Amino acid sequence: MWPKALLTVLCLLMIGGAIHFDPSRTRTLLATGAHDGPRLRLLTWNIGYAAFEDDSRAHTKDLKKIAETILNNDPDAVALQELTGPDQLKILLSNLHDRYRGAIAPAGSSDRLEAVLVKFRDARFESFAVDGKYGMAATFHLDQSPEIVWASAHADAFKAARRRVFTGEVVDWARNRPRGSIVFVAGDFNFELKAGMNPTSIPMMCKTTARPTAMR
Repeated sequence: MWPKALLTVLCLLMIGGAIHFDPSRTRTLLATGAHDGPRLRLLTWNIGYAAFEDDSRAHTKDLKKIAETILNNDPDAVALQELTGPDQLKILLSNLHDRYRGAIAPAGSSDRLEAVLVKFRDARFESFAVDGKYGMAATFHLDQSPEIVWASAHADAFKAARRRVFTGEVVDWARNRPRGSIVFVAGDFNFELKAGMNPTSIPMMCKTTARPTAMR
C-alpha cells in the first residue's frame, strides 16, 4: 500500500511544481535580467539553383513561392543571395504585400546580388564592398535592444583563395560597425572542410541551400 501512497505524493509534488514554475509563460534564453526579452527571428536563403542549370541565379517564376515561404515562417529579417537584380526584389516585395522593406546590393564584379528584407520601418540600408563584390546590410532597433546590423554576403563558389579574402573583408567590415552593435552576417560562404581538421577549430558558420529549412 505504501508504494501507491508514495507515488501519489510524488505525482502531487510534480503537478504543484509545474503550476509554480508556469510552463506556459513565454521564455527566451536570450533575455537578461527581465523575465521576458526581445526576440528576433532570422532567415537566410540562397534562392539560386545548382550549377548545372542554364542560369543558376534566382528564377523570377519562383518568387511568388519564395514570398509564400517567407510569410509562412514570418521572420523579422531575411538575407537573400543570388538575385539577378532590382526587378526581382521589387517583384518579391510586391508578393510580400508590404510586410517588409528591402534593398539589394550593387552588381560589382558579380552577376548575382545579395539583398536584405526587414519588417522594421525605421531600418537603414547600406551596401559594403568586399573583394570586388558587394554585400547588403540593414540596421535597426528591436524594442530597447542595442543597434542590430543584419548583413547578407556571398563568397566565391569556385576559388578557395577568393573565399578567404572575401571572408576576411566581411569580418573586418563587421568589426568596424559602431561600438555596441549586434552584428549578424548571414549568407553563403561556400566553405569546404579540410580532411583531418579538428572539429573544435572550425568556426560556427552555416551554408543555406535553395530550401530555407535545409542547412548543410
